[in-house]
Amino acid sequence: MGRSLLGLLGAVLMLPPVLLTETDEHLYQAPINHPYVQKALAFAVEKYNLDREDSSNYFNVMRVLKAQWKVSFRVEYHLKVELVKTTCEKVGEIKKYNKIKKCNVLQGNHKRPICYFRVVPDCVSFEMNVEIAVCV
Repeated sequence: MGRSLLGLLGAVLMLPPVLLTETDEHLYQAPINHPYVQKALAFAVEKYNLDREDSSNYFNVMRVLKAQWKVSFRVEYHLKVELVKTTCEKVGEIKKYNKIKKCNVLQGNHKRPICYFRVVPDCVSFEMNVEIAVCV
């Protein structure tokens, strides 16, 4: 018990300071099925899979736990999702989100990471950027 609490404390201490200080006061609930939220979610999942070199399989969204947005001089999408490992292997061409969604869940007792993504479109190019990605 003491080791798990110590491990949890260590994980919290490794979080970026912005996650520890940012509040929900300027974040508003966003409909999960909103097209822009879906676009941000798709980008975050693609980026997660691209950056994850320790797995030969793709991960997909099991469920969206929270979707919020913040509008100031730019729009930010704040997403908290549970991911699940799929049967699709990372071989050949990199899969886009619409293909990853069709992958079956890999059976077995696999860890399901809970991830927080802050996705921000670039004001000039309108390309998405994942500014923060933290998974536990």
